[in-house]
Amino acid sequence: PRYEAALKLFPAWLGFMRHLKIGRTIEGFAGQYWYYGQLYALGGAGRADPAMSVLAAWRAVERTQKAWLKDRASRAL
Repeated sequence: PRYEAALKLFPAWLGFMRHLKIGRTIEGFAGQYWYYGQLYALGGAGRADPAMSVLAAWRAVERTQKAWLKDRASRAL
C-alpha cells in the first residue's frame, strides 16, 4: 500500500467530492502539500511530523510561501 493513498483532505461527509474530477485534483495537490509540510518540518525542527493533517500541512506551506513572497517583494523595492 502507498502511504499517500491514506492521505485525505475531505472528511467522510464530503467524500462525494472524490467522485468529481476537481475534487480528486484538489485532494491530489493537498497530498503533495503534506509532503512539502514534512520537508519544511524536517528542515525547521529536524524531524518530520507524520501526524500532521493534510489541511494543516496545506496551511503551513501556504503561510511559508506567502511570507517568502512578501520578503522577496520588499527586497525588490
